[in-house]
Amino acid sequence: MNIKQNFIEGLPRYPYDFGVGGYIGVVAHCTGNYGDKFGDTAINERKFEAETWGSAFVHFFCDDSCILQVANINYKAYGAGKLANGKYVHVELCQTKDTDKFLKGYTNYVSCLAYILAKKKLTVIDGRTLVSHQWVSQQLGGTDHADPISYLKSHGKTWADLVKDVDIEYKKQTAPVVPTVTIDEAVDFICGKIKSVSNDYWKRQAHAVQFLDVMVTKIVTQWKKDNAEGITPVKKIPGFSVITTVDTERALNYIDFKIHLSDPEGWYRKSINVPHLDAFFVKLAYVWRMEEIKK
Repeated sequence: MNIKQNFIEGLPRYPYDFGVGGYIGVVAHCTGNYGDKFGDTAINERKFEAETWGSAFVHFFCDDSCILQVANINYKAYGAGKLANGKYVHVELCQTKDTDKFLKGYTNYVSCLAYILAKKKLTVIDGRTLVSHQWVSQQLGGTDHADPISYLKSHGKTWADLVKDVDIEYKKQTAPVVPTVTIDEAVDFICGKIKSVSNDYWKRQAHAVQFLDVMVTKIVTQWKKDNAEGITPVKKIPGFSVITTVDTERALNYIDFKIHLSDPEGWYRKSINVPHLDAFFVKLAYVWRMEEIKK
């Protein structure tokens, strides 16, 4: 997603009802303009708004080519009546009769709406965090517009479709970044952790057992948490869902061999290498890196 910023000069900077940056959701609009004056593009809509912002202005315009931010999201706009303006960000979808342009613009629109909510970790709730201009007219007043319902319908989309699509995009934008972890990176990390404890073989082995026990617990905890939140790192890391138990003796031999010989393609590794063990080490590195991201 690429958001271009071209703020309109001279816009007022009034805080939301809950302070600067204190929006509680986003209002979805459409421009109501097919090109009778400037054309249905974000750039031309900005030109028009730069001349008329005293009566109305929004934060974003979305068309088939870009998402254009024209006002600071931390301050309220004049988009849908006093009550809504004090609580919501405003996003306009530029209208077109061209199906391909609509679909591209709609994709940008969905991404922008999700981005605004994800920025403050506001989940997608129809009628609360994500509302239409029509909803504002019916529930809050101060305006009588009914967009973007009819325009969406003209291209075969419903409000329910939009809410669903924004929710899907929101989940993508807020999903944890799963780092790429190779088996050798994972083993090297674990070897470094254990080797730093002692040069004594038996002390290292004892620490390895303790380390493995701790990390297995972390793996199970992370796995359950990811499943509960609907995150699927399985698709990002081959073998992530394979391991249920680990052969500790094989794991310790694997670690010790790596520490002493650093020969990932050697005959010894091949003799002890099993899919479950490789998956286990990749899981260890995954949990470690997720913890680093959270810091």
